[in-house]
Amino acid sequence: MKSRFVQNQPEHQRRLVARLLEHNRAFVDLGDDRVDTLTNYPFNAERMQRLIKLVLDALQERAGYAPAATLKELVDLTDLGGRWLSPELLADILRRNGPFEVLAPAIVALKDLQLPSILTRSARQALRELGEVVTLDEVLRVRPDLAPFRECVRELLRQDPLVQSPDGRYFVLA
Repeated sequence: MKSRFVQNQPEHQRRLVARLLEHNRAFVDLGDDRVDTLTNYPFNAERMQRLIKLVLDALQERAGYAPAATLKELVDLTDLGGRWLSPELLADILRRNGPFEVLAPAIVALKDLQLPSILTRSARQALRELGEVVTLDEVLRVRPDLAPFRECVRELLRQDPLVQSPDGRYFVLA
């Protein structure tokens, strides 16, 4: 129903609704086709501050990034977590409410780290060195430090305007 409503609206209204649902702190993204309000979850101002501090401390101990599932395990050791809190929901709450960014697939990083920029530059350098159309595996052979971020790098290369990838499998600098 929601998607049909959005599809039947003019382009500027669709962009406004998409931006509102993507960035507004009042909402959370529960999946590809489901958005909910944050008020349906037990995060008042005090609990949100505790959550953000817990995650900030954990990320600072881990070079500035960690999988959302790892962070959820830490949160579950406190009264802030529970079965209702999925790693994806946690990642979205953190992205909207703290100094964090989320990379696919659910890696939470400190914004100050600028991890997407670092990964993109490193992947571009690998493409430059290879000098031809290559797969992600070939990029990772040249830059093994990118291996823990395999899916992040794939998504970043797909979105990079300096990289061409007609099928999402092969990449080359434009």
